[in-house]
Amino acid sequence: MRAPTGFGKTVLLATWAASRSETEVVAWAHVDEDDRDPGAFWSRIRETLHDVGIGVPGAARTSESDRRHVQRAIQGANRPVTLILDGYDAAAEELDRALVDLLRQQPQLTLIISLRSHQRLPAGARVGLETVIIDAMDLLFSVAEVGVLLSARGAQVTEAHAAAVFQQTNGWPALVAALAEGATTDNLAADYVRSHLLPQIEAPELRRFLLIASIPRPLTADIMRLLTDDPAADGKLRQLESAGVLFATIEDGTAAYQIPSAMRVALGEELTARWPGLACDVHSRLARWHLTQQAPAEALRHAITAQDWGVVVEVINKFWGLLLGRDSELLYEAFMLTPLSEITGIRALACRDLMLRAPDDTFLAMAPTALPSTRAELEELGRSPDVRDALPTGLVVMMALRRRGLHREAREYSDRLEVLGRAARIARTNESLWQLPPMYTQTGTTRMLAGNFRDAIGHLQTSYHTAHESPLAIVAPDAAGRTALAWALLGDSNRAAIWLARHDAAPDPQDWFVPVVRSPGHGARALIAIDQLLPDAAREALDRIQDGPHPDESWPFLAYVRAQYALIWGDPIGQLNELDETRDRHRAWIGEGGIAAPMLASAEADLLTSLGWGNQARAIIDGPHASHPLMQVSRARLALLTGRSQDALMTGSSTTWTRNAPSKFQREMLLLHTVANLRLGEIDTAATMLRRAVRRARSAHALRAFATVPTEEIAVLADRVPEAVALLRHRLVRDTAPIYPDTIDVVTLTERETLVLNEVAGGQTMPQIAEALYVSYNTVKSQMRTLYQKLGAGSRPEALIRARALGLID
Repeated sequence: MRAPTGFGKTVLLATWAASRSETEVVAWAHVDEDDRDPGAFWSRIRETLHDVGIGVPGAARTSESDRRHVQRAIQGANRPVTLILDGYDAAAEELDRALVDLLRQQPQLTLIISLRSHQRLPAGARVGLETVIIDAMDLLFSVAEVGVLLSARGAQVTEAHAAAVFQQTNGWPALVAALAEGATTDNLAADYVRSHLLPQIEAPELRRFLLIASIPRPLTADIMRLLTDDPAADGKLRQLESAGVLFATIEDGTAAYQIPSAMRVALGEELTARWPGLACDVHSRLARWHLTQQAPAEALRHAITAQDWGVVVEVINKFWGLLLGRDSELLYEAFMLTPLSEITGIRALACRDLMLRAPDDTFLAMAPTALPSTRAELEELGRSPDVRDALPTGLVVMMALRRRGLHREAREYSDRLEVLGRAARIARTNESLWQLPPMYTQTGTTRMLAGNFRDAIGHLQTSYHTAHESPLAIVAPDAAGRTALAWALLGDSNRAAIWLARHDAAPDPQDWFVPVVRSPGHGARALIAIDQLLPDAAREALDRIQDGPHPDESWPFLAYVRAQYALIWGDPIGQLNELDETRDRHRAWIGEGGIAAPMLASAEADLLTSLGWGNQARAIIDGPHASHPLMQVSRARLALLTGRSQDALMTGSSTTWTRNAPSKFQREMLLLHTVANLRLGEIDTAATMLRRAVRRARSAHALRAFATVPTEEIAVLADRVPEAVALLRHRLVRDTAPIYPDTIDVVTLTERETLVLNEVAGGQTMPQIAEALYVSYNTVKSQMRTLYQKLGAGSRPEALIRARALGLID
């Protein structure tokens, strides 16, 4: 049994010994410094055995005589004998072999040895013996045991209280016992260190050594020599172990020492309080050591504590990708604490820009030259060893540009990275291959955010299929989820479902990445359900989307999915408010050249149309994104609902739109054109359009488009397109309430009429309006009469009510 002082070894052994049956002999010997001599030791054992009725008392002239007396006494007992040696660290090392020999000769003997050190009875000496080792980790109290002990001392203990005590003490028996005796949890470990632990170490140099030893993990002799420049570090560690301050485990033949965590923290605080400069130096040395061991998170923690900003920046420049993937909170902390003036290098500056909402334009000035701009230069770099640094540099620059809303620049960088990565793979630059899968995830994401979904899918699928080359567990589920979402946004539910299954099969990453990685998959699942008119499944998927501690760049797609759900089954007005809030939160990310603004604008136009707010919908449709492909279905629908069937047919009829528009938009456009042709009397053309819409809807297992048009009008084509009947009469289509009104009124005002209306809304009288607009009273009176006619109103209050309802005024 090996554990430091205060772990309850003696109490545990005494309790165990008292529970043994009378058929078993249990003898207990406490070994102290007086027993270091072999003769004194064997004499002590002989007397101990006699005290429990075994053997003959009396002094022997030699240790060998006493040892033989002990052997004969055990042999003559004719029953199992257990000998407990408490405090065996005090005995001479030469006794180890003699005890092992005694065990080999006396099979009825069980030997229990209580130690504070790992240095006695090594594994090689115990070959062939049945051995059980109980170490300090086994003796730490569990939460349940903490509760039992406190309850036994009369405390009223809840499970939450026991858990809190366990967290404070780490289950260290001495600290738990102190609490049970009435101590408070405030500074418990620190008080124990100052009042009990440090005073028992008399040598000041050894006390200082112990305080330093509380910092490194792992704690070995080599590391302590590095931190203290002390060639005798190994001996000092053995001294502290023998004193019961720390304990050791053997890993690959090397002693790795441990200090109970509560005590380690208290000792570290004591070091900082006594010698702050020394504490910083220790942390700085450890940071550099961990850096050489390729352990960036530990290196960064120690460098931050030491305020060694040079090492902080060095770690970030070298390992930012791994830190972002595994320890993003730590990376964020590093950027929050490191002065901007200390951050050098494009990689660290871009990473800071990526993570903080306080960007610095120094990064933007350096961004264009971070990677070569020509294909030849990029390919040459990809074949060289320098690609190891070039790939992460280009990647973080691209991601930072994306977060700035500079989507065109980010897309251009993703093209550079694609050339660079392809050259590296062909050259089989093994040191760089692990970086390629996450790189393709990010270049795919860049293309998604630019609206190039099909192009993005190629990159994301490459990332998924090469994920095994990367140590980052997030790559496979992340790439699969984003691929599923891209296919779902295109309206291909079949391919989306395939990739969703791959996404679901991948194990969850750790920590904050779970919502980031899983949210695109939930968005894809919701879109599939919406296309299939399954509200419960869509709602369940949306409810599973979680917000992580850091913003996720899937936000525009997830906002669009929520708007699609609200359009059919939810609250359109509430969703319009949520869209406004979402845009405000991510305003810096939207930028030109990205898909976020036009995608959310098309969702907003559809929500407004569903409410019958034609003027507001038209303002969005004719706004900054009027020519975007995503806006054309909304434009055609509004034209149809306002009685302009010919305009509806003209929208979305170009070959360019048909070739590039997502298939889900094409299905809706075909049905809108079907209705428009019917209203214009073009029955044959309407049947052709419907036939194509049915074929596409069947192949995608999509019903939603049929819920967006007046199916009773299309039903007249049942004889010409019999394959449409099943879709038109499908239960889910029939059970879905009409999404859009039958007709919508849109009022068009001249610029002068708009000015007059705004003056009226401001409470101005006609003479005041005439004066403000520099026109005559009669002119204003005439314009007011026209306004009333267009608004269908008979009075000023009625006109204002009607204007607000149409969205002409706020």
